[in-house]
Amino acid sequence: MATHEPDPDVPLFARGTTEFDRALAFFDGTYAVALTLLVTTLDRTDEQDAWADPAALWAAIGTELVAFFLAFTVVAFYWRSNHAFVARLHHLSGRLVTVNLVLLAFVVLLPSPPTRWGSTQSRWRRPSSPATSR
Repeated sequence: MATHEPDPDVPLFARGTTEFDRALAFFDGTYAVALTLLVTTLDRTDEQDAWADPAALWAAIGTELVAFFLAFTVVAFYWRSNHAFVARLHHLSGRLVTVNLVLLAFVVLLPSPPTRWGSTQSRWRRPSSPATSR
């Protein structure tokens, strides 16, 4: 029968201790970096007039903007959920820190896919054959 008593061999990091605060700062910092890196997916140096006005920006990188906001929403949702969860904790265990690190591994991968989600390149077209490329 499972008990709800903590395992005395597993270290617990109580709220207010340096270990708890360091773990929380690392979690929040990782989310902040992931959110910040999302903006790097919006770089369009090949079209100099893209930033002239909102219509030109939308024409140049509209799909990338949609992908950016979608990814930003997903990462922000995960951070808010993690923030609410940690706010209810009285302590952290090593196991919970590990679970959070696994989740963060997936979160930090998100800044890369928006460049693929919003790509306007013709990657879905069939390659032209030598006969049709003349």
